Amino acid sequence: MFTLNQQISILRNDLNNLKINSGDFSGGIIEYTIDTISSLDEKVDSLNIDFISLSGSVDNIITNATSLSGSVDTIINNATSLSGSVDTIINNATSLSGSVDNIINNATSLSGSVDNIITNVYSLSGSVDNIITDINSLSGSVDSIITDINNVDASLNMKQNILTAGTNITISGDTISAGTISAGSSSSIDPTTDLSCNSLTIMSENPAIFISEKESQLLFDTIVIRRPTGVTGVTNSWNISLYELQVWVNSQNILPSFAKKAYFTLWNGNRYTDIGPGTAATIASRIYNNVISDSGRAYSTDDSNVALVIRTLYLFNPNDIQALVLYARNVGGHQDYAKGLAIELYNSVNDHNLTTPVVSTRIIIASYTASVFRFPKWSTYTLATSNNVFSKSLIMSGAIVGYQDFLSIPDSFIYKSRNFLYTGLTGATVNTSAKIFNKFITNNVVGWVPIDNNLNTGFIASFVPKSSNSKILINCTLHVSCKASTDSRWWAAKLYRKIGLSNWEEVVGATNNGQLSKPTGTGCFMVSHHQSNNDTFIQNLSNSYLDTASDNINIHYYTIYWRCQLAGNRTNRTITLNRAITSDTTYRALPVSSIVMQEIYYP
Repeated sequence: MFTLNQQISILRNDLNNLKINSGDFSGGIIEYTIDTISSLDEKVDSLNIDFISLSGSVDNIITNATSLSGSVDTIINNATSLSGSVDTIINNATSLSGSVDNIINNATSLSGSVDNIITNVYSLSGSVDNIITDINSLSGSVDSIITDINNVDASLNMKQNILTAGTNITISGDTISAGTISAGSSSSIDPTTDLSCNSLTIMSENPAIFISEKESQLLFDTIVIRRPTGVTGVTNSWNISLYELQVWVNSQNILPSFAKKAYFTLWNGNRYTDIGPGTAATIASRIYNNVISDSGRAYSTDDSNVALVIRTLYLFNPNDIQALVLYARNVGGHQDYAKGLAIELYNSVNDHNLTTPVVSTRIIIASYTASVFRFPKWSTYTLATSNNVFSKSLIMSGAIVGYQDFLSIPDSFIYKSRNFLYTGLTGATVNTSAKIFNKFITNNVVGWVPIDNNLNTGFIASFVPKSSNSKILINCTLHVSCKASTDSRWWAAKLYRKIGLSNWEEVVGATNNGQLSKPTGTGCFMVSHHQSNNDTFIQNLSNSYLDTASDNINIHYYTIYWRCQLAGNRTNRTITLNRAITSDTTYRALPVSSIVMQEIYYP
């Protein structure tokens, strides 16, 4: 099959030949020619009509090509339609493929002169040239369209239509998780300047813990054991020689699973530089291996600036700690190395250079083999104790135990990180401790003695005040019975307090020590003398007192001391708490006593 261009070329040659031979008018040739030209005239007319129709199709094609500004799918559909139009053009041109021989054979009538036919043919030739030019131009447009489509496809292929997991990013469904972001040892990421976002949540390696930026300033992720004042219990020797450090939370030692790594460093240098242990075996990480013996000892080099640093897996709130328990080596006088040590808790996120501890313990003042630092949740420790010692933690026989309270969170940290709790709440209650006491106590001792001042299980309320300017309101209710036969009705009670490690002392302001028109008598805080010669009676009494906080560093304890007879030194003057002297039937009541302390906040 000939192409359109080839067929038109053949037609043009045949017509030219016809023109050349037109002078030959002899015989049947003239009649044949007339018939041929007549038929040719009809074919030419038909061809002209077809080309006019073709021109309209080309206009439609150009219009369709102009509308190719839609989506890629529309372009492809239009291009497909264009391809169909081109096929139609080719098919129409193909229908013109009858050879000149067939045209001559079918030419039976001739109208018009040969010259007119030749003129029309020349005119037709020009139209055909234009059609060819248009088709060639259209072909170029189609090529350009195809090129543009290919370019769009290539551009789309370069776009990332999905997120791809990488070294530091994990993608699971719609959740994107990032790995560890490390700022190195000489820089830090400051959420207030280095990050821009509506809110920031720091999720620790413990997936249950979510910490706001403000809250994180109060937390710690670094534990440091060092000598803040350079004091040591061994002359001219500053080694750290320890068995174990325990962090008690919810009556469990969490440090073995809480610690990430430990190392010895020099505090006057780069505090992230590991200088190594004193011997190859006595590495720093032994401090939390749960081995309280020589095989688990952590031992440093001898330097007054040496420190043992423990990095934890996540930030933690010191207010949730019951106690830190530190065990010194008790062999060859090594417990003397414990003297002068203190424990400091740092927040390396906000204080990368470890310059200001969030919480500090007091310095160990003696050669204790075990030092117990009581934290805010000390009173919630539930495991059995013996002589105030953790029965499941202190396993060294004959240990010398020292008890100390931690130094509370500095005001600068409280106000910086928790002012949203206290701002504008002057005069509000921000701290409460209550002891509901159901023990049955009997006392016949001469002098002022505590009802029960055991720091763990006794008749005590305690907390660390939020502010050193706060007021502390104490409310106390007692249920007391007196033995009638020994005339012990002349009893009384006084309010006592203990600040940190200090001794118990009378709250003088809670005792009536007035001197103006003072009658003969003994000042006290609470008393009831209405019981009369009946050992089955119980006296019910209560009183309140507003004290002033001593500081916001130490635990403030309050309890009640009582005396079975105010005057004289006579013994066997029996009084009881929460029961009658005689309680022998179910008719006898067994009440509970209570002491409640509340902090009324003043900044």
